[in-house]
Amino acid sequence: MLNYASITYLENGSLYSNDFEDIYFQPQIGEEEAQHVFIKANKLEARFKSLRDTDIFTIAELGFGTGLNFFLCCKYWDKNAPSGAILNFIYNKKLPIKKTDLQKIYKNFEGLKKYSDILLDKYPRVTSGIHRIEITPNISLTLILEDVRQGIKEINTIIDVWFLDGFAPSKNSEMWEDKIFKYMQKISPNDTTLSSFTVAGKVR
Repeated sequence: MLNYASITYLENGSLYSNDFEDIYFQPQIGEEEAQHVFIKANKLEARFKSLRDTDIFTIAELGFGTGLNFFLCCKYWDKNAPSGAILNFIYNKKLPIKKTDLQKIYKNFEGLKKYSDILLDKYPRVTSGIHRIEITPNISLTLILEDVRQGIKEINTIIDVWFLDGFAPSKNSEMWEDKIFKYMQKISPNDTTLSSFTVAGKVR
C-alpha cells in the first residue's frame, strides 16, 4: 500500500503539500495558469484539430497532482479532436491524494465536473502499480503509482507531449534527475513537445 499525500488547506484556499513544502495550485488562478503553461504552450487545441479519426495521441505527466491538467486536456479533446481519435493520458505519481480530499478539491473545478466525477467514481484502490481507467470511450487514463525512478520505466509507448508538473527541483529532486530526462528522450520522437511550471536552469 502506498502512502497518501499529506496536504493542508490554507486560509486563501490554496492547497499546500506538507511532503514537499510547496503549493499545488491557487484556486483563483489555477485553471488559467494550467491552460497557459500546458494547453497553450503545447498548442494542443490546434494539434487535436489536426488529428485523423484513427489517431492515438499520448500525453505523459510526471507529477499528476490534483488532475487539473488532465481534466483540461479532456475538455479540449472533446471540443476539438475527431470522434474516432483516442487520447491516451499517462501519469506517474508517488504520493496520490486521498479520494475524500479530491472530492473537496474538485469543488474548485466546477467547469470540469463532467470528468472529475468520472474519475472519482472509478478511482482505484491505491496500491503500487498500473491502474487503467476509461474516462470516455475515446479518453483513457493510465495511473502509474510508483516512485518516478521506477514508474517512468513502465511507460513504453511513444509520447507526443510531456507535462512536467512536479514540485520544484529544490523540493523534489528525484523527479528532475538526468536519468529521468534520458528515458524521456528515448521514447520521444523529434516532434514531441514539453512544458513545465518550473524555471530552474537545470530543467531548461
